[in-house]
Amino acid sequence: MRDRARPVYERELIAVVWAVQRWRPYLLGRKFTVKTDQRSLKFLLEQRAIQLQYQKWIAKLLGYSFEVIYKLGLENKAADALSRMGPMTHLNQLTAPALLDVEVIREEVRKDPALHEIIQLIEE
Repeated sequence: MRDRARPVYERELIAVVWAVQRWRPYLLGRKFTVKTDQRSLKFLLEQRAIQLQYQKWIAKLLGYSFEVIYKLGLENKAADALSRMGPMTHLNQLTAPALLDVEVIREEVRKDPALHEIIQLIEE
């Protein structure tokens, strides 16, 4: 919810930085295009005076060769769908193998010639 309190420009800028960093191996050294429905981002790197809070985000983009293209929000269906997506729920699941029968393990160890040889060396 804290991100909703940020201005739209900042949220869009953070999204661009996140995406560029996420796809870094594929983007570094190549010219690419960022399409956004935030018109002010089009002039992102052309600004002379940038607020201090945005400088750290923009600095993370300086090593890349890209252009920002404004795309009207109505035409940008994928971005619209993603922006309306609810918060993601993470499910962590811990699974444990069924209890193993010790006798089965011993029998399998006895059958294994490599383990049998190691056991003999240890017992000597």
